[in-house]
Amino acid sequence: MENLINILIERDGLTHDDAKAAVLDCQAELEECLRNNADPFSAIEEMTDIMRSNLGLEPDFMENLIDALIF
Repeated sequence: MENLINILIERDGLTHDDAKAAVLDCQAELEECLRNNADPFSAIEEMTDIMRSNLGLEPDFMENLIDALIF
């Protein structure tokens, strides 16, 4: 998760606290998306949209947020 925070700090000029809050908010939305979909694979498109709209990141970074949910 820290690498996502660093990307937002460098790219968007956010403070560490603001970047961390943005990542945690996005992570919460991804978790909700997973909970609300019976088939996690059907949620991939929705989760991609969440990543793009909340953080401006491509789905390549989704694994980092999902790993944090699981572990």
